[in-house]
Amino acid sequence: MRKRDITLFLVIVLLWGTGAIAGKYTLMSFSPFFAVALRFFIASAILRFFTTPQSDFKNTFFVSLFISGSFALYMTALKFIDAGTLETLMKIQLPLNVFFAYLLLGEKMDKKISIAFFVSLIGVYIVSNNISIVHLDKLYIVLACIVAGALGNIFIKKSKLSPINLNCNSLFVGSMMMLSLALAFEPNAIEQIKTAKIESWCSIIYTSIVLSVFAQLMWYYLLKKYSMALISIFIPLNLVVTMVLSNVMLGEVISSDKIIGASIIIASLIIAQFDMNKIKAARRINKAKKSAIRVAAE
Repeated sequence: MRKRDITLFLVIVLLWGTGAIAGKYTLMSFSPFFAVALRFFIASAILRFFTTPQSDFKNTFFVSLFISGSFALYMTALKFIDAGTLETLMKIQLPLNVFFAYLLLGEKMDKKISIAFFVSLIGVYIVSNNISIVHLDKLYIVLACIVAGALGNIFIKKSKLSPINLNCNSLFVGSMMMLSLALAFEPNAIEQIKTAKIESWCSIIYTSIVLSVFAQLMWYYLLKKYSMALISIFIPLNLVVTMVLSNVMLGEVISSDKIIGASIIIASLIIAQFDMNKIKAARRINKAKKSAIRVAAE
């Protein structure tokens, strides 16, 4: 993997780590479906200035449906579950991503990526050890969110649109879907615009521009370029960011289990990027240079 793409992955997970915290502030004033509608509409309006006409109705529709649905369910779950716990539960999506990619796209994992992926899952398991969920009856929302997100990723990979066009089109269609549901099922949705707190508006603007425009655009680009298994190794890193921010901003406790799990997740990234052939080649080159220096000295 190119260093530039690794940097993009790290930027994405860093930004995603702020999503749950920002979501908590959004929910201070906005209902889940209306919040997603606002966020997606603002982001699509910004992206529209940079797109050219392209069409892929089928995949755009399913990306819109599953991604916007996943975000709306995520925001709904965030009302009942603390940020750190929800982000941990969301990592159930990792094996589901890989399974769907294998089943629907025929993607396979090589030995090194398989080892790194399962090490990453061990880290997630340790981080999730002893988490407490007050609203167990709301877990079905999290599971639905996970399935929708995994399916959305599949249709992103299948789409023939450029990342910026797909992101723009799916955000706009998704915003219309969520607005329709908000008007139907969330009382006083429009009135929330007038009564929203400044913190909630700042959160909406931040998530629209930073997460839905920049982070999501980078994600679409990388998702089309690399296998789901390789990409999924990087995703648990946002747990580390969420844990720190949850502790600083929301007062959530960072346990020793979470620290150990986070360390293992980072180790999995090292395994994924570890290339023994390159190391051996570098050693051979270094040895040859030393031999050449000795011959020249003689």
